Amino acid sequence: RHDLALDAIEDTTSPNDTEAVTRTVDPSACPDIPTMLPGVVTVSATGAKGLKSSYSNYGKGIIDVAAPGGDSTVYQTPEPPAVNGLILSTLPGGKFGYKAGTSMASPH
Repeated sequence: RHDLALDAIEDTTSPNDTEAVTRTVDPSACPDIPTMLPGVVTVSATGAKGLKSSYSNYGKGIIDVAAPGGDSTVYQTPEPPAVNGLILSTLPGGKFGYKAGTSMASPH
C-alpha cells in the first residue's frame, strides 16, 4: 500500500499542477517506490556525455524524464570548456556552486 506517499502527493497536486515537490518519507513507512501513483513524475539524471548518471534511477517504463543532473568525472569526462561534470546551481545565502543529483535534473 502506498497510503503515506499518496497522501503526500494528493496534498500538493491538482490535475494541472506540475510544480516540483520533494518530501522525505521514512522508507520503512512506505516500502515500495511509488512510481506508478497518479501525479508522480519519475526523474533520472544524465551526466556530461548524456548517459545515465552513476547514482541515478533506471529501468524500462520507470523513468518519465531524463535530464542533465551532473556526474563524477570518473564516470563521464566533460568536453572543454566544462571544468567538471557537475551542474551550476543556486545555494543558500544567494550563492552559486556546483552540484550533482536528480534534484539538479528535476527542474528541466
